[in-house]
Formats: sequence, structure tokens, C-alpha cells
Amino acid sequence: MSTNNIVDEILEKADIVSIVSDYIKLEKAGSSYKGLCPFHSDTNPSFFVSPSKKVAKCMVCGTGGNAITILEKLAKISTKEAIKRLADRYQIKYDVKEDKKYVSKKGLYQITNYAAGFYSYYLTDSLPGKTALEYLKNREIDLDLIKTFRIGLAPSNKDLLYKTLVGQGYTDSDIFKSGMAIGGDYIHDTFINRIMFPITDEENNVIGFSGRIYYEANEAKYFNSFENEIFKKGEVIYNLFNALDSIRKNKRIIIMEGFMDVITAYKAGLKECVCLMGTAITSAHIEKLKKYNCDIIMCLDGDNAGKMATIKALNQLQKSGINAYAVLLKDNLDPDEYIKKYGAEQFRDIFEKELVDSYTFMYEYYKTNLTDKTNVLAIEGFELSVFDMIFKAKNQIITEKFLDKLSLDLEVEKKTINNDFENYLKGKSVKEEKKSIIKTDSTIVSNGALKAYEILIRYMMFSRNDQIRIASELDQIASLQTKYIPNSSPTQIITLIYKYYNLNPNDKYFDLYLEFISKIQVYFKSNEIMIIEKFLDPLAANLKDFYNDRIKNTIVTDERKKQKEISDCYKKLISLIINSAIKEYKDLIKNNPNDQTQYSQEIIKLKLELTAISKG
Repeated sequence: MSTNNIVDEILEKADIVSIVSDYIKLEKAGSSYKGLCPFHSDTNPSFFVSPSKKVAKCMVCGTGGNAITILEKLAKISTKEAIKRLADRYQIKYDVKEDKKYVSKKGLYQITNYAAGFYSYYLTDSLPGKTALEYLKNREIDLDLIKTFRIGLAPSNKDLLYKTLVGQGYTDSDIFKSGMAIGGDYIHDTFINRIMFPITDEENNVIGFSGRIYYEANEAKYFNSFENEIFKKGEVIYNLFNALDSIRKNKRIIIMEGFMDVITAYKAGLKECVCLMGTAITSAHIEKLKKYNCDIIMCLDGDNAGKMATIKALNQLQKSGINAYAVLLKDNLDPDEYIKKYGAEQFRDIFEKELVDSYTFMYEYYKTNLTDKTNVLAIEGFELSVFDMIFKAKNQIITEKFLDKLSLDLEVEKKTINNDFENYLKGKSVKEEKKSIIKTDSTIVSNGALKAYEILIRYMMFSRNDQIRIASELDQIASLQTKYIPNSSPTQIITLIYKYYNLNPNDKYFDLYLEFISKIQVYFKSNEIMIIEKFLDPLAANLKDFYNDRIKNTIVTDERKKQKEISDCYKKLISLIINSAIKEYKDLIKNNPNDQTQYSQEIIKLKLELTAISKG
């Protein structure tokens, strides 16, 4: 079946209300449905879905589309992936060449999935497994939970899994790449005599493991897979696949600190719980979480380290525009301990009755440091922490609310607090002025990247051949992100331009770059030569504005200089990707100082690549 026929069949069969409901809450509105728009900061439901017309559109920001295009935007995936998902969903036959990146990983997934089955069998059907099963039983993890979470046991025999995998026909090279064994003069399994927790991705592929000690030993409690082609610790969200149905149903994700917390919470009836590989939340985690357009609730350990990690995560979530909440468990307990002490029902009640917004959580935490109201330094520290919080919020209601609370808690007149806050803002304005100078410089640079992109779009309008060649090259340049940028997947290059230079992805032109290119491609299906008037006439008003503001005045040189200019544009965009990668690695060094050598070497390689590009 041709792609066009598949698209037609999908659009005919797809229930657009059901598709959108996976990401946002909808309510009936006459013959349509409405909800809060996920594409801009919406407080009054402005996103409408029409089942009869099979379209969805926001009446404020204008974002919308049919079943395929709206799924692309909601799930932040490619057109190809959206078609594949909907074809699977509505049982439409669709033969598609497998993604090269996935094909390269497929063999590794087979090994890790086989290992998960091997560990599971060894736990439940071997004599050595009895001790581990007894440990899990004492932790109140029964066979149903073991099956649900695919918990297993790594043998004490140091190369049993390796030999079994070789016996199954897997090569040493792939076994080592998968992270299941370590090569060298003495080949041995990566995990030895540990209870094993498989870690899966959103497609339920096993990508790695965490092994836990279940006996007295002078070793780390948990030992995780080494980072490799399929396992990136900084983007792992444990139990996300299992939790998806509950996440979509309840429109929330609860982030906990450890595997046992998630498993115990699942047993207690909270099935939308996940955890990270450690407590630090990364930009990669946030990108994944944003796809689900739901509230995020932090439920880390109740000790001071857990509270600090919660504060850090809440700040990052707020900055990304996610509605973030938190719960504070009493007695400094973690979720697993709390459930065992107070019971499942009381634990569930916390998320209905004791949930606090991120600002209130931070305020109350800062207030715990104010043990002595006569201590001027403690008062100043508390006040500055709160000022920082409300300054970042940039919301007058939040500002008024917490200035009032400060006045009450410090037993100081509101006028005095307001004066302090005004002085704080004056100091901030000086700093922001300095930052704006830097930002102006970066905007000039970003305009260079945008201009390169726009010049290429203009060249695409000249002829069908240029359109095909440039569109293909832009796709290849975008796919370089998987090579150069850690924890990355291919995205359109325009997205990276906006992200790298901290431009606003909600501006009126962000989505129009790709839409305009799409219109060029459609035009050339039935026209040999570009006639501007004929091309522009059927376009929507926003696309005409986009052309006049961004493309019409783009300077394009004569034919003799054409190839050089196109080449220079490609170089500029590739350089952008490499610079973005360097920035990511520098962030990794900051967050993972123990891995500094490895990341520094990657930065050196990237800088050499930049040098080669500039000389080429």
C-alpha cells in the first residue's frame, strides 16, 4: 500500500478525540470537545477538537492539525513515526523500512531482553534463587510483583550469562556492546550475584539493569549498567512504560527516588510512579516528561538530601513550563518506609489531601532554616531565598501571596517587606542589564543560524531539484545530533536553533518554517517552475506573513555563487550542532565531575571537527 493510501486510511479511521485525550483532558462542548492548549500557557480552554471534521485547533495560538499532524506535535515525533504509531493503533498494514538507528540497536535489545529472561528464570527456578526470593519476600515483594517488574537474579557464577549468550549465537562484540559482559583477558558477566531490576525504554525494550545486593557485603548497594549505545543514565526514567496507562488516565507522573519505592507504591495502588537513576533531573528527563502534558509530583525521600533534590527538580520543572507539585513525607521516611509504617491508604491520601504546589513547598523548606526570628542573618537568608523564588516566577499573584506570608512569618509590616523586595529588584536589574548585553550578542549569532536556514528555504523555491537536495541535506544535518549530542534523538534543525540560543519556541513563526517547506514540496508535485504569485495565492495568511517577513527579503546571490552559499549554510548549521554538543558535554562535566576525563576527550574531538569544518 502506498504512503498516500495509508495516510488516507488513517485519517478516515482515526478517532482524533481519543488521540488528543491521551495528552490533554477534554470536555464536551456542543458537538466538539475542548481543553487547555498544550502549546501555549493556557488558563481558559481554547483548544478545540471536532470529531466530525477530524481536526483539532487552538483558537488562540492557532496550532492544530489532523490526526497525524497533531500527534506529531503532541508527542514531538516525526511524521513517519506518527504514521507508524497510528497505523499500529488502527491495525492498518504498513510496510516501512526500519530506522537505521533502531536497526543498529536491535541486536543489542535482543541480548538485553534475553538477559532479562535469563535472570528472571534464575531467580524463580534455581536453587540459588531461594535466598534472593526470601529477601524479596521479607521486603513484601511477592511473585506477582516480581513478574510485573521482571525482577531477576544474576548468578554467582562469574561468566554463566556470557557463556549462555555465546551458546545462543551472539558475538562477543555485541555482548560487550550490550553491557551484559566485560571483555579483555578475563571475560566475565557485568552483574554477579545481585537481584536484577531491568530498565526499559518507552517501547518496552530492555536497555539496561540495576543490580542490588541482597546479603551483607562491603559493596555498593546498587550497581548500574555502564553507559553504552542503548543505555544513557541521564535520560532513563524507570517504570515509564509500565506507568503509561495510569499516567494518561490520571494526567500526572509521580517521581520517586528508588526502584523499591516505585514497586511498593505500585502495590499500594499508585501506578503512575517512576524514578530516575539517582535524584538529579536532567534536561533529557524533562524533554521526555513534557511529552505527556501532565502534572509532575516530586515524592523523594523525606531527609534533607531528598528535600534539596526536590527543590532543584521543582526549579527545573518550573523553568520548563511544567506544572510541578511535591509531597513531604513525615518522619524523614522514604515512600517504601512510609507505606510499611502508615499503610497504603494513608499514603494514597497524601497525594489527594497533602499535595502542595512547587512554590509553597520551596517556601516551607526555606522557612525551616529560620529557627530563630531574632537572628538577623537567618532572617536575611530566608527573605532572599523567597525573593529569588518569586522573582523567577514572574507572576504578580505569586509575588503578592508570598510577600504577605513573609510579613506574617517574620512579624514585620508588609510595607517593610515591600521595601526590601524593591531594593532586591534594583540589584537584580543591574545584573539583568549585563545579561541582556550578552543575550543581544547571542541573538546576533542566532540570526546567523536562522538566516542560513532561511537562505536554504529560499533556494528550495528556485527549482524542484534544489528543493529535493536541500530538504534531504537538512534531514541529514538534523540527524547528526544523534552522533554529536549526548542523550539526543534526531529533531528538526530549526528546533535546535531555537533551543541552543534560548529563543522562544512559542513565537508566531516557529512552527511555520517546516510548514512552509511542506508547502514548497506540495507545490512542486504539480509545477515545474516556481511562480511566486501562484505559490502564495492559496497560502494561509500566517504563511504569507512568514514569507514576507522571513523569506522574501532573504538575500540570495547569483547562480555562480549559489553552490558556495549553500555549502556555507550547511557548514553554519553543522557548526551549530557541534557547538551545542560541546555545551552539553560541559554541562555533563559540571553534573558528573567523576566522568570529567571522558567528557573532556569528547569536547576535544568536537573542537577538532569544528576546526576541520572551518578549513573545509
